[in-house]
Amino acid sequence: MMSVRNKLKTLALTGFALGMTAAALPAGATGTAAGTSITNRAVVSYSVGGVSQTSINSSPTGNSTPGVGSSFGADTAFVVDRLVNFTLTTVDTAAVSGTPGQTLLVTTFLVTNTGNDKEGFALSAANLVGGTVFSGGATNTDTIDMANVKVYYGPDATSAYSSGTAVLGNPDNLAADAGRRVFVVADLPVAARNADGSNVRLTAKAAVAGSAGATLETATNAADTAGSVDVVVAAAVASTTAGVTTSLRTTDSGYTVSAPTLTVTKAEVVISDPVNGTTNPKAIPGATVEYTLTIVNTGATTANGVAFSDPMAAELSLAQNVYNTNQNVTITVGASTRYCTAEAGTDTNTDGCVFSASALSVNPATPIVIPTGANNTAVVKYRVTIN
Repeated sequence: MMSVRNKLKTLALTGFALGMTAAALPAGATGTAAGTSITNRAVVSYSVGGVSQTSINSSPTGNSTPGVGSSFGADTAFVVDRLVNFTLTTVDTAAVSGTPGQTLLVTTFLVTNTGNDKEGFALSAANLVGGTVFSGGATNTDTIDMANVKVYYGPDATSAYSSGTAVLGNPDNLAADAGRRVFVVADLPVAARNADGSNVRLTAKAAVAGSAGATLETATNAADTAGSVDVVVAAAVASTTAGVTTSLRTTDSGYTVSAPTLTVTKAEVVISDPVNGTTNPKAIPGATVEYTLTIVNTGATTANGVAFSDPMAAELSLAQNVYNTNQNVTITVGASTRYCTAEAGTDTNTDGCVFSASALSVNPATPIVIPTGANNTAVVKYRVTIN
């Protein structure tokens, strides 16, 4: 038979064990801010021979003094550690289109702090080499590199790029659950051609808040430090080099070139000669030859301000007064034809056509515009005489 003393001891231990089990249940602290101090104490109640006894509060060092109230026992406390985690996504749904030489083309991203403390970031962007350009399924390949690639961040998670609000550098002190739009701004090379493409990759690394991206977050690769805020880097962003765990995410966007694609063909035909006239004329001295310059635009955008220069061989002279009574250059775009006069020496009539230094220059005052699709062909004709 169990003695009264042993029975009382068993009851006390049983009550204490039940109290501690209840205290060990999850406190629902998911998302709790780093540095938060979590404090509580367990209360053990029990009875002896059907008589309730005075409860005993817990203490980190152990408490055996019965008593109710805050003066009995002591709280057990721990500090919530820092979780480093974030997402980085591309806002663009297709490659950003630009024309050759266009500056300040913007691709857009979103970085969101999903950790439990404010966070800074170190951002960088770079051209990729080869592969299919990010464009929602298009087949443009990466054929060019962007110039002057820079990274800016905006004032919030939704605003589009604006030169008045975007800041060059790294976003800092981003609150937990907050997002910030990030912009990669770059220039298209003048040498880019229609349907060329370029991929760019944005890399984000978590950095200590307040360091402007200079000090990267590093995980505490040791046992939990009681009373201190340790750093945990989420597996989703973990990057380990030489035993040091930091964080890293990358995502891509891209640019595609929308430009005219001009095909230029120059043909010649003998119009007349001093012997045969216009009947089966031959290219002999004194003969007149007509050049036809055909420019076809098969690109994605209109070609504006089309002009050309044709250095003449020393054996040729530009014919005068051959079209429309007194002009010598005819320009046809689609169904519309106009004329200009290329005078020798200087462009006295300021129509944009002139024959100077043995070269014909055609840059009309009313520019030649060659669209895409219908009427995408310009035809320029002029005649020369064989000396």
